[in-house]
Amino acid sequence: LELYLRRAPWCGGYEARLVYEAVPPRTERDAATTLRHFVAAFHDRDSLAIAALYAAAGAHDDPHRPDEAGRPTRHVGQVAVQSYFAGVFHQVPWLALRLRDVQPAETLSDQPGGVRLRAQVEYMDARLDAPRAGALQLDLVNGQIFASRLEVLDPAAQQEAPEAAADAR
Repeated sequence: LELYLRRAPWCGGYEARLVYEAVPPRTERDAATTLRHFVAAFHDRDSLAIAALYAAAGAHDDPHRPDEAGRPTRHVGQVAVQSYFAGVFHQVPWLALRLRDVQPAETLSDQPGGVRLRAQVEYMDARLDAPRAGALQLDLVNGQIFASRLEVLDPAAQQEAPEAAADAR
């Protein structure tokens, strides 16, 4: 609360009070806003901004670096997520991520108020001749990411998928 008091000489000493109410910063984001912030922070190579979107116990799965059992490596907690993305951004001179399509949100049955967003993205970096298709999945509760997975799809698999769909018809 800020109180400002000033006696104005031009109006005969009339007392003017201006009171400002402090507005707390908005802590909850909707799922679509969180998705846009994630893509923007990735595009800006801002690992701190990405980590700030995660819940304290949030996790990111990296399918490109599997563990010894062949499962995606899991980075748990904001510090681990920030460290992971900082490493990714350090390894490649420049990166770009563009949203292509977002599927309607699915409700998570095990998390009250939770939703799962799946988006098709295009990934580009300096080593590639053309953008690669990718998939981004975010599990969110109250606008905070609890689980995520960003996967760049193999170009050979991308070419086989339309052929397999044509064969199925």
